[in-house]
Amino acid sequence: VTLELTPEEAPQIRDLFATLQKLSATVNVTGIGKQAFLPLLRMLGENESSDITDLILQRLGDGTDTALRDAFTEALLAIISDTRNGPQQRLANSFRILSFLPPDTQHKIVQKLVPSLLAVFNKERPPNCKRSDFLGHAEALACLSRFNLVDMNGLVRMINHYLEKETTQAVGCAVIIKAIEQCGADMKQRCDPAVLAEMANYLLTKITTEYFRAEQHLVGRWLSSFTAPPELVAYADSLNRLPLPAAAAAAAAAAV
Repeated sequence: VTLELTPEEAPQIRDLFATLQKLSATVNVTGIGKQAFLPLLRMLGENESSDITDLILQRLGDGTDTALRDAFTEALLAIISDTRNGPQQRLANSFRILSFLPPDTQHKIVQKLVPSLLAVFNKERPPNCKRSDFLGHAEALACLSRFNLVDMNGLVRMINHYLEKETTQAVGCAVIIKAIEQCGADMKQRCDPAVLAEMANYLLTKITTEYFRAEQHLVGRWLSSFTAPPELVAYADSLNRLPLPAAAAAAAAAAV
């Protein structure tokens, strides 16, 4: 029996399986390659459901099966690239599954994910590029950091690397904004202030275009919540004082 469920039907999964198990002692989620996981991950993006998470973990097991682990990784990459992923919570729901897996399995999945993300990030782009091409990838990296699968200081150092060149500044700004959205509070606790200060300095000195002014102000507001060290407080003030582009300034004035 093959059943297809819409995201709206996802909350009914537990009842559906209970019914099917009355007909057969064994009920499995099946699929070929990433299709074993992709429909469930898409439903998980629409509904933060423990039932869907349980089904994915049941199918994946402890991740020692290489074919299943690779299929799950490919499904994650497909979700990342899907322009329909929408609000950040959708990817967070999918990446939270990694936190239930053994450390060795987590490591192997991350080792496959990160090079794919970097391949997208490392392409040179103009400041006014189409950001939807890599926003999902920036979100994914932020999620990996949120769930302690990527070192936060390493994440910020990578951001600083991308901020150095105009052709990669769009990626650097996207990653820092997604990181603040996903784990800004944890970054305040776990990041080396010197690494954050370097990031703030690069935002002030390396960026010469107004295309990233909104991101500069957002980071400035985030740093304004710091009470120490004084260097970060000073950078926050400098970022917040940057003039907004004319259109943004007009919109801000109209909102007052």
